[in-house]
Amino acid sequence: VAGLNDTARLVPMLTKLGARHLNYGVPESYWPVLGRALDSTLREILGEAYTPDVQSSWTTVYAFMSSIMTQGLRQATKRAEAMEAQEAKACETKRPAGAGTPTAG
Repeated sequence: VAGLNDTARLVPMLTKLGARHLNYGVPESYWPVLGRALDSTLREILGEAYTPDVQSSWTTVYAFMSSIMTQGLRQATKRAEAMEAQEAKACETKRPAGAGTPTAG
């Protein structure tokens, strides 16, 4: 939690971590589910120590971290889509005229 004050280091790290989730196949829709699972797990493990204040703190931290990681995931997705489009365009321009067109035999 102490590292949360050093946003100059934390934000780029979380952005990169979120971008890596593209390779894991984790869709953006999973992030809220994970937040609820974290809340449930902490409630179960901490028991009475999981006070409303503790829950609020963890919810705030998760919301902060996941919003930055989601941005990283979105940026990585856009880059991947742009690269795929460039590769597809490059393949089209390299294909000889008439290639892929069926011929009567």
